[in-house]
Amino acid sequence: MERLQAIVTAGGTSEAIDDVRVLTNLSTGRFGHAIAAELAIDSIDTVELCPSSTTQRLGKEEGVTYEHFTDTDSLHRLLIERDEKPDIIFHAAAVSDYRPIRSSGKISSEQEFLTIQLERTQKIISELRERYGSEVFITGFKLLSGASEAALIDAALNQLKKNRLNMVIANDLQYLQNGQHPLLAVTPEGGVIPFEGERTKVAHELVKFVLRRVNVQWFRSVSSPEVTPTMPNATFGDVLSLVHDMHLLTDKSGNISVNGGEGKILVSPRQVDKSSLTEKDAMSVMVDAENRIITYSGNRKPSIDTGVNSLLYSEYPDLESIVHFHNGWGKMSVKTKFPFPCGVRQEADEIISSLHELDNQEIAIELVHHGFLLGLKAGDRERLLTEWHEVKAMFTEHLDETSRRSSIDEDLLRPIFNGLSVAGIIYDRPDGAAVFLREDMRGVGLGKHIIEQLIKRQYTIQTVDDCNVRDFYKKNGFHEVYHAESESYMLTPPVRKLQREFEL
Repeated sequence: MERLQAIVTAGGTSEAIDDVRVLTNLSTGRFGHAIAAELAIDSIDTVELCPSSTTQRLGKEEGVTYEHFTDTDSLHRLLIERDEKPDIIFHAAAVSDYRPIRSSGKISSEQEFLTIQLERTQKIISELRERYGSEVFITGFKLLSGASEAALIDAALNQLKKNRLNMVIANDLQYLQNGQHPLLAVTPEGGVIPFEGERTKVAHELVKFVLRRVNVQWFRSVSSPEVTPTMPNATFGDVLSLVHDMHLLTDKSGNISVNGGEGKILVSPRQVDKSSLTEKDAMSVMVDAENRIITYSGNRKPSIDTGVNSLLYSEYPDLESIVHFHNGWGKMSVKTKFPFPCGVRQEADEIISSLHELDNQEIAIELVHHGFLLGLKAGDRERLLTEWHEVKAMFTEHLDETSRRSSIDEDLLRPIFNGLSVAGIIYDRPDGAAVFLREDMRGVGLGKHIIEQLIKRQYTIQTVDDCNVRDFYKKNGFHEVYHAESESYMLTPPVRKLQREFEL
């Protein structure tokens, strides 16, 4: 087996102002240098692209090849215009966003004030995917200073989506002190995974994490005019109706599929707004699980999870459909132990392995740092729909009892799950959410689970005296403020550090 090839960029670019002066940044290249060293320790053929000052200051690591750049143009030549194709890229270099329009010679130092005109540099990271294709694992880096955690995550997600990256490492300059290098690894499936500690420790754990996500088996989607297996889409429409009624799919994330048997699947298309999906959008595909090939027709690709769903249908042939959604509420029957990328065989193996630990065969899984997955068998869809309507009626009655009945915006109602059952409702209003649990679901530990989700997502709760839940929130660190105008209480969650929910 051939050794993996990796490229790491480290340090900062220096852009010439004139013949003797440069515009640069404060990057030392230490973290990228540490990542390159860890890759080499793991027997990865590693090239580090950095300024010569980085190796002069930090030395050279065994097993790492070094190539030096000075400015954005020279880094571009080394990274984009090279002949060999790597398997992994860590683009950790601090690349100048602007460079001076260079003056010839040396600018006189006699002037009291000096104006330097800057022009935008090329965005190297935006070229990486087109240059190296979908097979290369590309990690970008986003550094802010003094930003909120939410702003940092949003900036990382924006970079990830815009440049089609496999991961973005987000950190804040204010916390990079005394050799400590805390960071958040943001993944395409929405995971935000914290790493903390001394720089070399974080580099070691990050490389270990990335290599587990690199060493996976992807399914390949192939377009063919001859595919189109005939399958009735009535069942797809029924499942879609449930999903829309419960507001489980509200953006481009997630998917639904229906089992047609013998590798035939009806599935939602990739990267479309699922909130406006209709049964006519269902794609008929054939899956060759052994060779990991998904055959479809048309211009749109099927969901990236199609291969995973096919393996679940093969393992559990009585499954009629699968619904996968993000930002769900409540507790699933089981939780996976590692966040593999969407759509790889290892993700399916992880799900099946987790389900084998259950005494029952209820397929309600929390995908760690990812989302929820429900596997529906005969009768499950009808039962869930009935439970959902019953809970909505209970919630309406509860509002009547507390004299707080007003028009309800049903688009803001979200189900709370307890396994493959509807246990309650989150009324996701922007001015303060309301939480309601069925009486038979109170006192069984589900409330504590929801509290943790509310804190993680920083949801403010709005309630009134009659609800008798204020003490429960306050015992869990929520801060209470009374609003006389609305005669209600606003309970804001405590701020806690994000936790890594798996072992490396």
